[in-house]
Amino acid sequence: MSFIESKKKRPGSFRHIWPNLGRYRIWTLAAAIFGGLEVMLEVLIPMLMSVIVDGGLYREQDFMLRELFPETLIANRDRFVLTVGIIMVIVACCSMACGILSARCSAVASQGFAKNLRANLLGKIQDFSFANTDHFTTSSLITRATTDVNTVRNTMQQFLRTLIRSPFMVLMATVMAFTISPHLAVIFLISIPFLAGVLAILMKIGQPRFRKMLQKMDSMNRAVQENLISSRVVKAYVRGDYESERFRGTAEDLRQATLSSSRLFTLTGPIQMSILWGCTIVLLLLGGREIIFRTTGLLTGELVSLVSYTTQAVNALTMLTWLIMALSRAHASLVRINEVLDETVDITDGPSDAVVEDGSVDFEDVCFSYSGDPDKLARVFDNILRNAIAYCYENTKIEIQARMKNNKIEITFTNSGDRIPGDMLQTIFEKFYRVDNSRSTGTGGAGLGLAIAKEIVELHDGQIMAKSDDLHTQFIVTLPSENELEENEEGSKNEIHTHRRHTFGGRPVHWKLPKGKAGKGDMDQS
Repeated sequence: MSFIESKKKRPGSFRHIWPNLGRYRIWTLAAAIFGGLEVMLEVLIPMLMSVIVDGGLYREQDFMLRELFPETLIANRDRFVLTVGIIMVIVACCSMACGILSARCSAVASQGFAKNLRANLLGKIQDFSFANTDHFTTSSLITRATTDVNTVRNTMQQFLRTLIRSPFMVLMATVMAFTISPHLAVIFLISIPFLAGVLAILMKIGQPRFRKMLQKMDSMNRAVQENLISSRVVKAYVRGDYESERFRGTAEDLRQATLSSSRLFTLTGPIQMSILWGCTIVLLLLGGREIIFRTTGLLTGELVSLVSYTTQAVNALTMLTWLIMALSRAHASLVRINEVLDETVDITDGPSDAVVEDGSVDFEDVCFSYSGDPDKLARVFDNILRNAIAYCYENTKIEIQARMKNNKIEITFTNSGDRIPGDMLQTIFEKFYRVDNSRSTGTGGAGLGLAIAKEIVELHDGQIMAKSDDLHTQFIVTLPSENELEENEEGSKNEIHTHRRHTFGGRPVHWKLPKGKAGKGDMDQS
């Protein structure tokens, strides 16, 4: 294996959405169609209301849609009002049914999209090298695969529900308003640009706030992860109060960031009501004057429908406002998700028939099987190997050997690096201990890796120790053989033992790091 310098692509915002929809694209299209039908039917309701008022109650001779009704029906006031009322109820029910179907299709499409996106994210993360994982941190990857994906999913569901409905509703309501009274409908043309300008300002302010909130959530998840993984070590060293205080500080930072971003959403309600009531008051004043003084042919029912169209348009614009605000938050999440999907993996597999002369891994005379917990043991070896990589000299080899010694399995990790003083050889296995104190949880390991490794090894009835001289540093893990484990199982059962057997075969591992990839780091990254 060889390390390849990562070349970061500039993450796009929405280019991963369509491919991850997959077979749920048909549901996306259905959501848009039913949303359009819902709006078309909903726009008819104010017109029918105007017909009832002008044709049924006030008996106006030139009311809206008069040519659609027979004269015999118009002549009977009660029958006319009842008939038009029934039609209005039917139209409202059909509009509601289309809305329910649109919401259903939106939910299915967004949930399917989230499922595919999570699967692709996990597949990408599984290909990551240690360097790729350290670039993002484990807690950040968890947040991106959970919180960020959920944010995008929720926004997408709103988007599919609102994208067609809101602009179409504004357009249809404006057209109908101009049909009734062109000079009064100018109010629409004044309110729409004003609200659009407010949206642009809120988006510009909100996006960096949402991104900061997500970063604080990463920090909180990192704190939770560290404490859950090493809960036994925290209790053993009586560090509960310290960890609790550290978590409270992280949670407070997240609270402040969340409040800062949420304040923007609180502004949309007052803005909506101000525009709605302002338009309504102006329409009633001007329209009422025209009806009283008969300066135009505006009828009472038409004024009622005009006010209804104003309410529909403003509500649609408000929904669009909420959508754009949600898109501002989702954009920050999408960028973070795209950073993972666009990450170039540091380690790639070469051709199977290629001859690798440098940076290679060789296996010689290593073959053993062990009936322990493979996942926990893999964590032990991963922690030790990370420390070896962090502290080895540039352009040197890390050697891993396994052998049977005194009826026990002995795995040795050897690297070339600075000598560890003798008084530190045991303390490095203590929690929160770092050989290099310049590193911290923000820049490197949390000081838990070797402590966790020691705990797991001891739970397997094994031992771990370190040796160091001027040339090499060794970490030696000793585990009981299968025969010993079988004998122990006769007397007592250890919760960490399983019935799984994993065989490791091959030769001693020689891992040569290229220049610039190795250097000083934490002795105990977890």
